[in-house]
Amino acid sequence: MKGYWPFNGNANDESGNGNNGIVINGASLTNDRNGISNSAYNFDGIDDRIYINNNFFDNGWSSFTISGWYYLNAQSNPNNGNSSHVIINTSPHNGFAWGMNFSSSNKYSIAVGTGTPSTSWNVLFDARSNQNISINNWKFISLIKNNNTYYLYIDGILDQTWTASTTVQSYLYKLYLGGADPLNSNEVINGKLDDFRIYNRVLSASEVTYLATH
Repeated sequence: MKGYWPFNGNANDESGNGNNGIVINGASLTNDRNGISNSAYNFDGIDDRIYINNNFFDNGWSSFTISGWYYLNAQSNPNNGNSSHVIINTSPHNGFAWGMNFSSSNKYSIAVGTGTPSTSWNVLFDARSNQNISINNWKFISLIKNNNTYYLYIDGILDQTWTASTTVQSYLYKLYLGGADPLNSNEVINGKLDDFRIYNRVLSASEVTYLATH
C-alpha cells in the first residue's frame, strides 16, 4: 500500500509511508458512513482540498488501485464551469483525474495523460461509467489499472472497463484529494470523502468486495 487516509481526526497517511495530507481552505472533519464523528472530511464545493505534497504517485505504474468512500451533497456543482465534482487529481494536473458529473454527464469519469508530465489527456479523457452517480448516500468506489486497462467498481461491482492504446510513462506526482490541482482548475467536490487507499498493485475482486462491505 502506498497511501491510506482514514481521516480519523486528521488527514494523515496511516500506511507508514508518510504521505500526509494538508487540509486547504477549511475542509472540515465530519461524521463518517457509520456515524462516527471526526472520521471523514467534508468539502464545501468551492475551494476545499486535501493536498499531499509528496511526489509518490506514479501514473506509469503497470498496476494500481485507488479506492474510497464518497458522499455527494448535490448532483451538480455550480461553482465551476463543468458542473463537476473531483475526487482525486495529480499535480501536475494532466496525469490522472477521477471525477463525477463532468459536463453534466451524471456519470463517473476518468482522465489519463501519458506522464512526464503530460500537457493533455492523451490516453483517456472523460471515460464515463455506465452507472449514474449517487447523491445523499455513501458509495464505495474503486479504480483499478492493470497494464493499459482500467476497471471501475461501484459498491464492489464491476461497472465499466476501458483499454487505452497508449502506454503511460513513469512520472512521480503529488496529489489532491477532493479537488483538482488549483493551478489548472477550480473543480472540487461538494460532499464528503473517507477511507481512501492507494495500492501499487491490482486488488482482486474479493479484496474489492471486502473493502466495499467493511
